[in-house]
Order: sequence, then structure tokens, then C-alpha cells
Amino acid sequence: MKEVSVLNAPKISPSVSLIIPTDKSYPQYRIDEGKLKSLLKRVEKELLEEFSESRTMSIIKKLEKLIASIDHKHLSKALAIFVSPEKEKLFYLPFPVEEKLIIDSSFEVRDLLYSTKNSVDYLLFVIVNHQAKVYHGYNNTLVEIKLKDMPPSIESVKRDYPTKVANFSDPHAIEEINLERYLREIDNSLSGILKEINTSVIICGVKKTLGHFKKLTKNSKKIIDYVAGSYSNSSKEEIYHAIEPAILNWREREQQKTLDMLAEAINKKEYVYGIDNVWRAAMEKTGRLLIVEKDFLRAAKIGKDEYTLVTDGFEKKEPKVLQDIIDDVIELVLKNDGDVAFVDNGKLEAYKRIAMVTRY
Repeated sequence: MKEVSVLNAPKISPSVSLIIPTDKSYPQYRIDEGKLKSLLKRVEKELLEEFSESRTMSIIKKLEKLIASIDHKHLSKALAIFVSPEKEKLFYLPFPVEEKLIIDSSFEVRDLLYSTKNSVDYLLFVIVNHQAKVYHGYNNTLVEIKLKDMPPSIESVKRDYPTKVANFSDPHAIEEINLERYLREIDNSLSGILKEINTSVIICGVKKTLGHFKKLTKNSKKIIDYVAGSYSNSSKEEIYHAIEPAILNWREREQQKTLDMLAEAINKKEYVYGIDNVWRAAMEKTGRLLIVEKDFLRAAKIGKDEYTLVTDGFEKKEPKVLQDIIDDVIELVLKNDGDVAFVDNGKLEAYKRIAMVTRY
């Protein structure tokens, strides 16, 4: 994935990470610009205490450039901004965070990687009253878009039938024909955009419409759910509230796939669990997939040899204490071509909250 090159950036001082909550201002999340300016001044002040003016201003200019590039259409609940002398990256976080400013030789990857793994980018088709609207969804943010070649309403696909047909055919049957023709046109437009972007799709509509669409669509593999209801006069917030269970179910299914992979590895005896064993596997470069509960944190010290951890019997403020060894494990796994998956708290309780699928 593209983010790995940033997460594996050389540890060159100074590296700055800003984790910023965004305030909701209808209809989009917005940034508190005053707070952001205050944060930038704080970054500059703290950098100048340790680094030269030229190096400090180089970092500040990169931060300002990234901030200017923020896409407000993609804003969700938080932003994460990373800048170092060699790398910079902006992440849109789909979950609430506390404001953080980290100046170090590297940066904490957990929040950023969690965002990468759990953000949902999707297309939403809302078909009501024989009309259709299309939204690009990014987590809980919906932006209406226009698709070329998509009929605006069923009226645009109705045909003039011969008089005999009009007089003697069942009007209900003609209505069904027109509806199916309209839905096929919508599905063709969906096929067109899916050739350009690889994304998941949610379809909203009344039960009758959904029933027809399920039968005729050529894109069933991309559709993660159908949500029944009429949303012709609904706000974006109301529409998102209706589809949120579908998104949560999709995330749950993705987590279950991860747990199924762990179960398969357990059967093959290609796994370890618990932070001590996981650390050793990461150091030995045998980790294929790290699986960790979202909020699992553990302070630790490196033992007499670098493969051993000391996880108790010390104060967190002592020198050489790593405040969150999980973050270091994540970096090790990524650097050695492994992958990382997060699951909800409690799902790895039997495995001391962290497990590793090993290569052998």
C-alpha cells in the first residue's frame, strides 16, 4: 500500500506528527483554523528550541503546504499530518481523536495505519420516485456526484408503445418494463464508473426497486449491501444514518476474515500470540500478518538482548522505556514486508490482545 513508504521513512529528526480533531459544521466537517494556526506556532516554537531556523522553517513550509491541500469533501472526524525532512503525508481519520503534537525522530503509526485500514470509500446509489442520485461516500461524508450517461429519471427511458399495446396491455406490466429498463441504464452507468475506480457500492431504494435491481445487476460482487427505504426528502445526515449499519456490517465482515486467517494459521501452527512472543517474531522477521486490538497499549523496555521485552517492574517515565511497544512492533512488521490488521477490543482476549500469523 502507498502509505508504507511513509511509515517506513528514515528516522531523521525532526519528524512532526499532528493529530487534529475536526469540528462538524453542517453539512461537512471543517477545521478550526484558529486552532490550527495556534498549533503551527507551537510547532515552530518547539522546533526552534532544538533545531536551526532553516531546518525549522523547512518543516513549517511543508506543514503549511499540506494544510493548504486539505480536501474538505473528504474531511471526517480527524486529520493526521506527518512531516519530516524527507517525507510528508496527510491522512483523513474516520474516528474521533484527541489532539496530539509529536516531535520525534519518527512518529506513531497506529492512528494513521488504523485510518488506512478502516476508512470506507464507496459509491451510494439512492433510487427513489423513479429518480436516482449518486453520492461518493467517505466514511460518514457524502458528496453528490453526476455520472455520465445515467438517465436522470424513468421518464427519459420510457418508450412510445403502439396503440394496440397501450390499449390492451396490462398497464402494470408496462410500468414493470419501464422500471427494469431504467434500472438497467443505471446499472450500465455503475459498470462504467467501476471500470475507472475500484470501490464498493451501496444501493438504497424501496423494496420493489431493490428486488428488481438485485435480479438484473451485473455488479453484484461490488455491492456490499442493499438498504430499503425512501429517502427522496432526506438530508445527507439522515441518509448516512440509514446506511451506517451496512458500513458497520462490512467492517465486521472484514474483521471476521482476519480472524478466520488467524484460525487457519493456528491449525497449521503458524502463529504466535502475546506481546513477548510477537515481539520476538517481529525481530526475527517471521511475521506475515500482525493482528492487534485497536486500543491495546503496552509500555516496555528492551531486555538484555534485543529479542526480549521487559513489560513490568519499571516506571513509565524511566529512561529507555518505550511508551507503546505496539507501535514499534507495527513498524518492524511493515519494514519486513508484513501486514497489519486491527480488530475491535475484546476480539483477541484469548490471545492476550495481540497475535501474529507467521511465515512458517
